[in-house]
Amino acid sequence: SGYLVPDTDRHDRASTLSCLGTVALERFAHARAAGEGEPVLLEHLNAALRSYQQSLELTPADDHQARGAREHQLGIVYSRAGDTSQALRHYQRSSR
Repeated sequence: SGYLVPDTDRHDRASTLSCLGTVALERFAHARAAGEGEPVLLEHLNAALRSYQQSLELTPADDHQARGAREHQLGIVYSRAGDTSQALRHYQRSSR
């Protein structure tokens, strides 16, 4: 799987993936500040999106705090991409 966390440890895998999403989002911010082109920016946003989505998929339905945080992170990604309707949808889910 490429991770140092065992496949059976869903909690730590979800946390690791969330951290990877945060790193990708930071890379996006640095690339945008440096004036990088859209392909580079989209690469970072897509990496963040994939990591946060995978993290959310591994998070148990009854872990409302972690799921809310991950939905919020997805909202940030969509907001940075300019997709306000998707961002709003994830922000609303994060507050439930």
